[in-house]
Amino acid sequence: MSSPRLAFVSAPGSSIFMAEILQAVGQAVSAADPDLEVVHHEGRLEDVVAPGTAAVVVPHEYFAVCGDPGAAVRARTIALGVEHPGTGTFEVSTEHAARLGGWFEIAESSVQALAARGHRAGLFELGHVPGWDRWGGADDDRPVDVTYLGTADPRRLAVLATAAPALTGLRTELLIPPHEPMTGSRPDFLVAEDKWRHLAQSKVIINLHREEKAAFEVVRGLEAILNGCVIVTEPSTDLGPLVPGRHLLVAEPDEIGPVVRALVHHPERRAEIARAAYDLCRTDLAMDAQAAQLADVARRLADDPQEGPATPAAPDHGSEPVRSWAEVGAEPPMAEWVPAVPVPEPLPHLTTVDADLTGLRATRAARSRGLPGSLAGVCVVTDADGPATMTAASWPDGPSLVVVPPGDPVAARGRGAARNAAIASLDVDHVAVLDGGDEVLGDTLAHLSGMLDEDPSLDAVLCLASIGSEELANALVPELRRLESRAYLSRGFVVRREVLEALGGFTEDAALEDFVDHHFWLGLARSGGQVALSRHIGFRLWSREQDDA
Repeated sequence: MSSPRLAFVSAPGSSIFMAEILQAVGQAVSAADPDLEVVHHEGRLEDVVAPGTAAVVVPHEYFAVCGDPGAAVRARTIALGVEHPGTGTFEVSTEHAARLGGWFEIAESSVQALAARGHRAGLFELGHVPGWDRWGGADDDRPVDVTYLGTADPRRLAVLATAAPALTGLRTELLIPPHEPMTGSRPDFLVAEDKWRHLAQSKVIINLHREEKAAFEVVRGLEAILNGCVIVTEPSTDLGPLVPGRHLLVAEPDEIGPVVRALVHHPERRAEIARAAYDLCRTDLAMDAQAAQLADVARRLADDPQEGPATPAAPDHGSEPVRSWAEVGAEPPMAEWVPAVPVPEPLPHLTTVDADLTGLRATRAARSRGLPGSLAGVCVVTDADGPATMTAASWPDGPSLVVVPPGDPVAARGRGAARNAAIASLDVDHVAVLDGGDEVLGDTLAHLSGMLDEDPSLDAVLCLASIGSEELANALVPELRRLESRAYLSRGFVVRREVLEALGGFTEDAALEDFVDHHFWLGLARSGGQVALSRHIGFRLWSREQDDA
C-alpha cells in the first residue's frame, strides 16, 4: 500500500512570497513525518488531489486565481491562513477556509478571532526555517543601515514620512511594492535568496502594520531574525516568545525614526539583540509538534475526507478554474492607490509624445564610457507654489538654481511652461526637477545624478520623497498600466535633458496643470523609458496644506 501524500499547492500567478511560506511549512512537515510523501505543485488542486492525497493552500490567493474545485477536492484540502484580523485579505481567507476539510493559521490572534466567530482553526506558528538563514550567527559587516520590506498603504507611508528626518544621512533601502500578487523579483520586491541576503546585509529593519491590524508580521520578522537584522516595530500583538528590549525593539509610530537612528549608531546593542533573537529561534521555535499535527490532519483527509468544519457556508464563486491570469487575457489584480494629491476619476485623456528612447540610449552608451554629465544635478525650480529660498538653502553648495518667479509672464502660463523656460537657459546633461519650497536631503542630487553617470541605459532616476511630514510620495516604481489609471508619481527626480526634449518637454496644457509630473511619467513609460528608483527618502516636498497647518 502506497504512503499517503500531502501536496502544497500554489496557484499560477499567485504571490511567490506565499509559495516561500508553503515551501518552509512543507519542509517542516516532511521532517516531522518522514513516511508522509510531501510534494510541491504549482497549478490546480484537481491536478494532485485524489484518494490518498491531501493538499494545503493559502486560501485568499489560491481561490482568487483558480476558483472553486468542487466539494470532493475541498474536503481533502487544508487552509494555511497567513493574514491577520483587521485586513480585507483576512476576511477573504476566512470565507474560503471555512469550506475546506482542515484549517491552520500562523498567528494566535487569527485563531482567537476565528473562534469568536464560531470557526475552529489550529495554530501553526512558524519558527526556525533553515532555508531562510543566510547569517549563521557570525559577526559581519552590514553596509545597509536601515531596510523596510512591506507593501504600500497610506498608513505605512505616513509613518515612514514621519521617520524621514531621522533617517537622513543613513544608507536606507526602503522596498515598498504595491499590495498585489508578486510573481517574481521587481525593483521594489526581493525574492528568496536575494531577499535573505539583503537582510543579512542590513543592520535594522522597520516593521509596520498594514491597514487596521495590530498583529506582528511573523514571517517578515522571522526572516529578519534568522539573518541577524534587528527589528524595530510599532506596538504589536502576537509577539509570542519575543521579548521587547531583548529580542526586538518596540516604538510608537512617531518615534520609529529616532529609535532606528539610535540603534544604527549603537553596534554593541544591535549585536546583543540580534544574537538573543537568533538563539531563541534556533532553540525555542522548533516547528516539530505543529508540523506533526498538520501531518495528522493530512493523513485523515487523504484517507477519509469530510467536507469542511462545522462553519457557516461561504458564497459559491463558480466551479470553472483558470490556470493563470494570462490564460483568461487578464493581469493580476492591481492594488488600489491613494495618490498624494486627489485626482478626478477617471483621469482626463492624456496625449503624450511617442519618443525613440532606444536610439538615444544606443548613442549614449557609445559615447558615455562612464563619464559624468556636464553640470550634473542642476535643479530647476519654479516659484509658483512655495518659497524657492527654502529649496536653495537645503543645498547651498550645489549647482546653480534656476528660478522662474511668479511675476514672470511665463509663470502665468503654468508650471510646465515655467520649467521649460528655465531648462532652455541651461547647458546641462542632467536636470533635477523640483518646485519652490521642496528641500533636498543630504547628497541626494549627487547620488541620483551619479546613478545616471554609472548606467547609460537609464533615462531617469526617481527618489522617495516625503510630503510635509505625514505623506510619502514616489513609493511605487513607474508602471504603464498603473500610470494609465492613477497619478501616483510626483517631482523629485533627475532626468537626462535629451530624454526630456525627446518627450517634448513638460506639458503646457492648462487643463493638465495639476498633472504636469504625471504627464511626464506617463509619456516616459509609453516610450519604454528605463527608470531606476533610489530606495531612500531624498526630498521633502513642499505642501501648501502642511504649510497652512
